[in-house]
Amino acid sequence: MPVVELSLSRLARYAKNRVNEAEILDSLPYIGLDIESVEGDSVRVEYNPNRPDFSSEAGIARSLVGLFGIETGIPKYSFPEGPFVIEVDSGEIKNVRPHIRALSAQIKVSEELLKQLIAMQEDLHNGIGKKRAEVAIGFHNSSVIRPPVRYFATRDKSFSFQALGSIEKSTIEDILHNTEQGRSYSHILSQGIFPILADADGTVLSMPPIINGEITRVKEGVESLFVDVTSVSKENADTTIAIIASMLSDVGAQVQTVSIIDNTGQMIKSPEMNPKSMRFDLDLVNAILGMDLGFDEAKKALQRTRLDLWAFEEASIPRYRNDILHPVDLAEEVALGYGIRNITPQRMPKSSLSGRLNPRLCMIDLAIEAIIGLGFTELMNYSLEGEFENSLGSDKSSNGCLKVEQTRSKNYEYLRSELLPTLLTALSLTSHEEYPQKVFEIGRVFKRSQQSETGVAEEEHIAVVIADSEARYTSIRSVFEAFAKLALRDSGRISFSPYRNPSSVFAPGRSASISFAIDSRGRSLQVGIMGEISPATLEKIGLKIPVSAFELNLEPWLSKV
Repeated sequence: MPVVELSLSRLARYAKNRVNEAEILDSLPYIGLDIESVEGDSVRVEYNPNRPDFSSEAGIARSLVGLFGIETGIPKYSFPEGPFVIEVDSGEIKNVRPHIRALSAQIKVSEELLKQLIAMQEDLHNGIGKKRAEVAIGFHNSSVIRPPVRYFATRDKSFSFQALGSIEKSTIEDILHNTEQGRSYSHILSQGIFPILADADGTVLSMPPIINGEITRVKEGVESLFVDVTSVSKENADTTIAIIASMLSDVGAQVQTVSIIDNTGQMIKSPEMNPKSMRFDLDLVNAILGMDLGFDEAKKALQRTRLDLWAFEEASIPRYRNDILHPVDLAEEVALGYGIRNITPQRMPKSSLSGRLNPRLCMIDLAIEAIIGLGFTELMNYSLEGEFENSLGSDKSSNGCLKVEQTRSKNYEYLRSELLPTLLTALSLTSHEEYPQKVFEIGRVFKRSQQSETGVAEEEHIAVVIADSEARYTSIRSVFEAFAKLALRDSGRISFSPYRNPSSVFAPGRSASISFAIDSRGRSLQVGIMGEISPATLEKIGLKIPVSAFELNLEPWLSKV
């Protein structure tokens, strides 16, 4: 989750000192922020990435003053036309990052403002920008830029300019291979087409989404800014420039629009700050919230979240909000504006049924109690795993790896199809601790399935691991049999057979396949594997002590409860 550092005293000034710092601190969770730490005047808060307007202190302050009723309704932004023009080339730029938006602003850049701009830029890159693949932002010193600015693309890797942090010109080839930014983001431009933003003198502002130019670097003391946003999505470009424009305006900048002549010759004024609209269903809102609000009450609540309600069936939404996609989202805004702490149950739900514990969860609890009783410690890992853990699993060809698109971390690229790889990785991190180490996990795994509506089947598994100088097949077999008697019905229908899969983490000849008889005709279903972990796997994860383990699919038993 992204984190923003706030100043309580500055937030109080945004609120015209009509609330004190303690009230501000108490109210932050009620606009959807999690307080990470408080040190004097400084507060670090986590925000949900679906609120990119919270990527700056000004954006959070804008929401807070609405919640306090100090400034309500949609913030009004009206920017005069500025001197800058961007001419979009009609060539190959349309095939890589076709959309560009921009603004200019007059403001003296202080150390604190520069820090906030950089932090906001990074959060927007990682959030709405999908690590720059969707959106890239450039901040520039506009005083050294001579309009018009040209936005074009080149395939020439010998094209050179002075990149950010350099004292001389570098070719695109050099930048891609010899700079941190080039190595990190060159994969986005895999087609070999490189966007360039340059002014009338040929000064390169940036090569989005890789790196900015050094000549237009923003430093403390700069008094005018030029901001560009390039994107593969028109909507994301419009949202991002609106977020930046509103933030700069709120901190006192004189924002001006930029005229953009696109590759069709059409003139666009950026940023576009006119509100969006969405149908508002008061009956739906009341049904979702369990309340009985009137139109005026709902309108007042929306205004406190910096939205508005102009007609009975139409809500008005600021341009910088991209998270309101459905009328249900408006119900959430009404709840926030009304005040979560003020909502009380209006009526008890009518039902002839009484609540009871979920039978599946009861059986899972029984399994946990049984294995804990056998002397094991429970671990809880994420459902996502990295390339290393994924490579430790059994033969993947039959399951098909479930890889997450545009993941934010290489440590969480795959939905796990087994529990054992993450448990083994955990053991590699505790090798300095005393042995024996006996751990287990019960959790969900994911596999491709043509029978599932989503194409993915979810199963509940248990994995148990012993790391000890005496860990052998017989030791894990005795643990499994004790667990089966304590926690599994029909344990007599379980059978074992030799398991010899050369791609498995288990040692051939010292492992067994676990099967469950599904009918009286002898048909059975493989439900697990047990045995000793192979020496090659132990070497791969850095363990020098024997390990034995089993993993079992619990679904044949859970499906019967």
